[in-house]
Amino acid sequence: HTKTGNPLVDSVAEHQAASPEAYFQYLHKVCYLAPVGLLMVCLFSFNDSSSFLLVYGVAAYFFSHKMVRLILLTAPIASVTAGIALGKFVSWAVDAIALDQSLDLWAFLLGNSTTEASTTGTAVASKAKPKKGKRNTNGDGDDDVVAAGQPLYMRIVRLAIFGAVAFQSIPEFKSFWQISHEVAVQVSHPTIIQKAQRRDTGETIFIDDYRQAYLWLKNNTPEDARIMAWWDYGYQITG
Repeated sequence: HTKTGNPLVDSVAEHQAASPEAYFQYLHKVCYLAPVGLLMVCLFSFNDSSSFLLVYGVAAYFFSHKMVRLILLTAPIASVTAGIALGKFVSWAVDAIALDQSLDLWAFLLGNSTTEASTTGTAVASKAKPKKGKRNTNGDGDDDVVAAGQPLYMRIVRLAIFGAVAFQSIPEFKSFWQISHEVAVQVSHPTIIQKAQRRDTGETIFIDDYRQAYLWLKNNTPEDARIMAWWDYGYQITG
């Protein structure tokens, strides 16, 4: 008990330092996507507003790493940054079929290679392309250079990459969905009788020690007895 100097506090499992297995147990696949999203925020869209995500992420990771029960603090920021990572990837793929840049791509995919479709796509692209040295100014006063349309083969490659990654990720999404529902059921239906499995024989057993101990207290102590216990056991005894 050298961490806090208090044997009672140091003996509690929830007060131990978090391990990579603990992060995966509670966050599952999100613990891999969240750092990617946070890196994207820092590299591509860092400003006064998004700096809050960086501060929140660093603080949540620091405190959760010190105490495993504080992994709960990382759930919101991990969800946000993982969503940013997925959103950026989907946006990167969707941009390949944007209407103002990809009329010729649609014509190619639909088997329509008429001169009219090609001419229309060129006209739209030419209309959107600014004159040399000109910049578009958005409502915030920031200058944005209008990007020229990518070649057709590059957009097809982007769509192919997105399709391949999406197809390979289907089992992962199903696994994440299943684990999330299992955890939700476990958390919303707490019980003092636990099911476990023996390591040597693989036999499934039920641990009923808490219920038997509470029954002993009920049958062997007065109604107004005061029981010294940790706070969570105190809630169970009172209930």
